[in-house]
Amino acid sequence: MLGRWQPGNLHGRQHETDLVQKKYDWRNCWPHHTEAKESFRDPVVVLYTWPQMDIDAVLRDGTANAYSILDFRILLRTSAFTFDVNAVMFSPYCPGQLTTAGAAHIKFWKMAHTFTGLKLKGELGRFGKTDICDVLGIYPMPDEKVLSGCEWGNILVWEAGLVKLEVTQRGRKTCHKAPVVQFMLSEAGDEVTTVARDGCVRAWYWDTVDQADPPEDDPFVELNPVAETCLYKPHSKSLTQISINTQRTLLVTCGEDSTIFMYSLELGTPLTLHRLGFIETPNNIAYMTWKPEEERVILLCGQVGFIMEAVLPEVPIRKYTEITTFKLNFVSYKETLVKKHFMRNRPFPTEEDLASIDEEAIKAKEEAEKETGDEEEEEWIGEIQFMESESMLGTTITWAQYCEEGIWVTQRDTGALLLIKPGQNKIFKYAPIPGAWCDDMTAIRFVCDNRYLILGTNTGYIRVFRMPTDDEDNPATHYEIWMSAQQKLLKKLKGRRLAKEEKVEKVKEPSTVDGELMSHEELKQKEEYDKMMAIANAHKKRVRDQLAEITAEYNKIIKANRALPFSQQIDVTLDQRPLMVQERELDELKALTIRKLAHQLEASDLALHKMYSRNIVQLDVFPFTLKAIRDPEVMIRPLRQKNLSKDFYNQLEEVHVKMAEAALRGSQPDYVAPPGHNTQLRVCMARKEIYDLKHEFNKKVVELREHKVKLIEKTKAIGDRLAEIRVEIPPKMVKHPPAVPEIDESLEFPEKNMQIKPVISQLTPRQSGRKTMEKRKSMLYPQQRTRPPRVPNFIPLAGADNK
Repeated sequence: MLGRWQPGNLHGRQHETDLVQKKYDWRNCWPHHTEAKESFRDPVVVLYTWPQMDIDAVLRDGTANAYSILDFRILLRTSAFTFDVNAVMFSPYCPGQLTTAGAAHIKFWKMAHTFTGLKLKGELGRFGKTDICDVLGIYPMPDEKVLSGCEWGNILVWEAGLVKLEVTQRGRKTCHKAPVVQFMLSEAGDEVTTVARDGCVRAWYWDTVDQADPPEDDPFVELNPVAETCLYKPHSKSLTQISINTQRTLLVTCGEDSTIFMYSLELGTPLTLHRLGFIETPNNIAYMTWKPEEERVILLCGQVGFIMEAVLPEVPIRKYTEITTFKLNFVSYKETLVKKHFMRNRPFPTEEDLASIDEEAIKAKEEAEKETGDEEEEEWIGEIQFMESESMLGTTITWAQYCEEGIWVTQRDTGALLLIKPGQNKIFKYAPIPGAWCDDMTAIRFVCDNRYLILGTNTGYIRVFRMPTDDEDNPATHYEIWMSAQQKLLKKLKGRRLAKEEKVEKVKEPSTVDGELMSHEELKQKEEYDKMMAIANAHKKRVRDQLAEITAEYNKIIKANRALPFSQQIDVTLDQRPLMVQERELDELKALTIRKLAHQLEASDLALHKMYSRNIVQLDVFPFTLKAIRDPEVMIRPLRQKNLSKDFYNQLEEVHVKMAEAALRGSQPDYVAPPGHNTQLRVCMARKEIYDLKHEFNKKVVELREHKVKLIEKTKAIGDRLAEIRVEIPPKMVKHPPAVPEIDESLEFPEKNMQIKPVISQLTPRQSGRKTMEKRKSMLYPQQRTRPPRVPNFIPLAGADNK
């Protein structure tokens, strides 16, 4: 029989014989039963009712025998290699053949039975000219060859401890983009299937490899896969969870790249997934769950206590050719941030707290407990308090589940359940796990219509708790329990006299140094120091009183002077020497600032000159657009061209010199001018003529712009005169003039944007709490102070227009 069991304690349960407690699937057809099985021969299966744990039925003669992994024993132990071993595989075709592989090695073993027992003989594989690499996947072939993967994705064929050949795709492309982790051989033995970490599965016709005989200096066999397929890859980093809604219509995955990916789920044989898109999240999602009876509402739990209840968009299934991007957005969402919460014992009471405790009440309580010793004694764990960390961010939310009141969540390193509501940064209920405040809960499940909670922690314990009922979770119930405890205590203290409150007078402690009485010398030195400080404080007080009297008298004189007429006021001038010192310090600081900014100012001037000479000076006319007055849609622009450079005029002068020399040689009777001797001159003259024509056109456009400005100014002047005349005319006879045309400064005068305008820097206001002595003096009698002229931030270049 099972021992006595109560919810909240799963430790110490044993059967008369060994029991194997099966993890109960609460979704089977018997939700109110659990089972326990015996081991050894002819075991019985006992069915218990849940949660009463009463025997309901005993099943017999159902199993002939059972065994446990605890009966296994090690037959032979040997060291495979100095590095880690990743894969071990017995040959399904050759008995006694074993292959191990791992970090930078592969080893081939053969088992042999000797008179001393079972022996293993290993041979370390030699890579030869192939680079040494980590081996993850291996497969022994029927002909005693061994297939293995490598880090770069190819297939290595081993024979007699050596790499016989290396299989690649056509064009020396790797078989996979990641190491091969698994091999499969078809029943006919002519096709090998490989599975790699790149998510691809490829099939290879292996007879081509068996018949290949590559040279020793180039042991490669090029082969294309017969068939291949690729798994879905929704994330660029590791995938953390896959979740399907209750309607079985959506499948959502989350990964470490801070995204979730949506698939449309189509049930059938086989299962079909249609890609919908991904949505970015504020941080990595660690747990997902769906809201009950909602098809597209999902709860996302992430790092630093981040929780988001989001509504997924309704996206139709699209063809792959019609998709431009998979990125989607939430329809709506509510964010919640859960801070770090923990429980701790209250601090120990101080001596003052202990002094206020009534000794009579303590004695009465002890006597009452002795009289009721037959009652069950409970362990007192001390008062605890609920703490919220303001400085520490919340830990990762590892589990969440909806309930009628909100959402139950758990945090890492917090052994408690938290009840929250979406969109509210508030903890409505806090349920700590006794004795496991700092444990991580690895598995949580509500059973029996959410009346019991089963959870497992990282310490290996399984705990069962009964959830409180509505009456137990009511504040009125807690108040009644507290009142009943108070009444019970009052009954115990009935008829006993309580001690009266007494006022305790504070005792004056003598002066001490480091907790000890002063010596005579120390006491004398202290008295002398106190006497000296008293004299100094008295002198300070006398000086302050004198300054206060002088200040009050000075203020009276100033007020009386201001009350006099302006012609009779006396010009009160303070001593100029402090002002001279301040001006000298100001000049020194100004010179220091100029020296500090000299390099920056010179660099700015050079950059400005370079930009101006490269982009402005070389242009014939700064490009602008001139609009017509009558129809603004009619526009005219000057022709863009650069000024003729100095090199052009030097070239033209050189051409003239050469032509003059040719004319002198042409005076000779036997000289014949070569054809095209004046081509360069004609090219230069044509270029100059083109420049002159464009320059004349640009000049006329500029004159037209100036004429437009004059017309607009004249129109404004006439409009102002008409406005004066309009005042004297009766309103019935007044006719409104046409609108005055405007000038678009950005289009018609863009060169004004290049003008350098000095910017006056504003001084930051002083803080009101730091008033200097000069400011207080200026309040009594304000004086004018000369300010140096402000220097503009940009200094225009002298003669830039002439360059």
